[in-house]
Amino acid sequence: MYSLFKINCLNKERIKKIVAILLSLLVVFSGLTFYNSAVNAFAQSKSKSESRKSKLEIQREQVYDYFDDLHAYAVGNPDTGEIYFANHSTEKFPIASISKLMTYLLVMEAMDTGKISRDGKVTITKEAEDVTYSYGMIWVKEGMKVSVKDLIQAMLIPSSNESAVALACHVAGSEKEFAKLMNKRAKELGLNSTHFYTASGLPRDLDDDDEDEYILPSKYLKSENHSSVEDLFKLASFIMKKYPQITKITSKKDIRIDQFSFYAENTNTLLKKDRNINGLKTGSTPGAGRCIIITRNEKSDFKLARENSKTMVVLLGANGVSERNQKAKDLLNLGRRNFMAQERYGVTPMPKLKIPENVPQLTDEEKKAENKKSFIIKIIEFAVSIIVAIILLILLMRYIIRRRRRRSRLIMSKRRYRRR
Repeated sequence: MYSLFKINCLNKERIKKIVAILLSLLVVFSGLTFYNSAVNAFAQSKSKSESRKSKLEIQREQVYDYFDDLHAYAVGNPDTGEIYFANHSTEKFPIASISKLMTYLLVMEAMDTGKISRDGKVTITKEAEDVTYSYGMIWVKEGMKVSVKDLIQAMLIPSSNESAVALACHVAGSEKEFAKLMNKRAKELGLNSTHFYTASGLPRDLDDDDEDEYILPSKYLKSENHSSVEDLFKLASFIMKKYPQITKITSKKDIRIDQFSFYAENTNTLLKKDRNINGLKTGSTPGAGRCIIITRNEKSDFKLARENSKTMVVLLGANGVSERNQKAKDLLNLGRRNFMAQERYGVTPMPKLKIPENVPQLTDEEKKAENKKSFIIKIIEFAVSIIVAIILLILLMRYIIRRRRRRSRLIMSKRRYRRR
């Protein structure tokens, strides 16, 4: 019995020594790890601005050839009206159904002046019925009565042409008269490269033989609504400021109109891939190619920047939906980087791809904020690692003690058996 007690005491002493050694090693190792992490964090924060600056310069110098096959594009902030960069910004190109943004603007302004009722019904005209078999059709017939709200949603979400024509006739009596109002409003807004023939964006007289043939967009300027990316950026920015509720419509992935048992998905398929995208309008004809104005809410990931900024891309003349979506997304990301550069480094927006020679480094306040944040994170990581290590050691000790007890019990049972 005495010998067994002696064995247990020796085992406990050994366990204590092992635990003490492990704890000592853990403290030393954790201290070294924390020191190295702190040093690395300081070194990384010190060189962070330089690495970001060099990456920014490389991206600005090399990336833009990738977009050369587009007719034109512009990227900027619709809240401030700043264009970060653009290509062929003032050249005229067909814009297809992006024209419906001007139609939306005039309809909303007609509501504001009391010319038409917000809750009223629109009587479908023969002009509207004639374009029913075009893209985005909702199958309206002459004489039908449809709410203004449903027509606006059908015009902006599945890009219904007959909805645009019906609204135009409701406001001005005919699409031709409405086009005059569109051009008048364009001049008032300073859209000097813009001209409208139709409310929907459909060509005024498109030869059927050209449907499947790519033709230089200049051929269509006498028959299609046309504009420049700079003008479209101004127009879209103006609408979003005056009627911010437009994004509640354009952010919807689909639409249902119970009156027609109608369902259609949004032509802006990027809505399904990025929840921060909330608009704005697509367009497509043989002359215009695939076009889009896309907007995204940008949430700041650094302390000193503006919160909830927006990025807008105006893209004209992509060769297909997949190219349009991919390049629009890439331009959005470039716009985001330029926004970050402007906020963090004080870089002014780049007009027409002019690259600034020098990008300022982080200010002392920004460096201190980053170092403090990094230091706090490292302390938390260190504390968590210590707690986890202690828990593991406790579990290990319990396991060893239980194992020793079982062994001692086994020895005792063997001795008793031998005595018998």
